[in-house]
Amino acid sequence: MSVSDVSFCETGDAMGQSKQRKNAFKQEHPRCIFCGGERETTTEEHCPPRALFNHKHWPEGFVFPSCEPCNNGTSNDDAIVALLARMDPMNPERGADERIPGLMLNVHNQGNGFLLNMFNVSTRQARNAMRRLNMAPAPGQLRRHSGVVNVPARADDAVIVLARKLTKALFYRATGRPFPVDGDILFNWFTNATLLEHGEIPALMYAAQFRSESIPTVRSGINLANQFDCRISLSPDNNLLIVQALFGATFGFVTAASSTPRLLSDINARWIAQEEGSLFRSI
Repeated sequence: MSVSDVSFCETGDAMGQSKQRKNAFKQEHPRCIFCGGERETTTEEHCPPRALFNHKHWPEGFVFPSCEPCNNGTSNDDAIVALLARMDPMNPERGADERIPGLMLNVHNQGNGFLLNMFNVSTRQARNAMRRLNMAPAPGQLRRHSGVVNVPARADDAVIVLARKLTKALFYRATGRPFPVDGDILFNWFTNATLLEHGEIPALMYAAQFRSESIPTVRSGINLANQFDCRISLSPDNNLLIVQALFGATFGFVTAASSTPRLLSDINARWIAQEEGSLFRSI
């Protein structure tokens, strides 16, 4: 199965061709993959959302069948994860990224205090964080201007929305089946601070024990792996999927998804009961 990108045009014959493509897409993929196939496909969803990518270059082959309720209603979450993906101070394009002002306005207008919580870092907080992360300010730089930010709790909710959708999308891409409503998904997400603090990403180290394949992320021949890098591991019976997703150098996540109800939740509960606990939580 291949899920192809769909271009939308506005006028004349091109508009008629676009309608034909959309109808063909719905016929090929008749059920929404985000609600377990419970509703008919009425629209296409880009997952990851297009807002995550610079210069409107989103990867080809990441368009999936969706119903209106599943496609709509997550634009606020999309704006938050898109802003998070641009919080890499070493990204040479960050200062010229035309989407940042609009994303910040979108997040601000959500009225949740996200930006205030993210950037309101006191000197004491910055000092403690830099000690923990083995960072030092540049000559003449104040600690609170060193690029250290808080990660608001609202970010956790937004990344979970992205992780659920992308995991279900990649399950469909790999198996041709919608992920079932009662399937299990375990989740761990991390920021670049995790690497600085621990020298490694524990969730990625866990996933590395499984054989995986890279999913190409390109647009018109342009490699987008510096913005979105993705690997999957699929069990021989097509019932267990592990996803490793990195978004630039700022954050990423690992998910494990099983189409068997409660399989992973029960395993995770046993891990948590053990002394060493678990990296993952059910979402």
